[in-house]
Amino acid sequence: MASILKAMYPRLRVAIIYVPEHALIGLNVSHLSTDYKLQIDGLDYTLAEPTGPRMIKFSEISERSKKFIESGMYQTEIF
Repeated sequence: MASILKAMYPRLRVAIIYVPEHALIGLNVSHLSTDYKLQIDGLDYTLAEPTGPRMIKFSEISERSKKFIESGMYQTEIF
């Protein structure tokens, strides 16, 4: 998904957020105050779960992913 988005929107900042046994995508786009976002290098990235395991709306993430991110158990890679 990150590759497709970068091909379509080359100037879009995209991040992959790795948590144990899972990955999320972060997009540096306009967001609402209620959107789940993560600050990386001073920029806000709205998070999404493009890999499932179930359908979740953009800017919402699973409770499991939230626990890992809020406890600092994640790594990021910027594209």
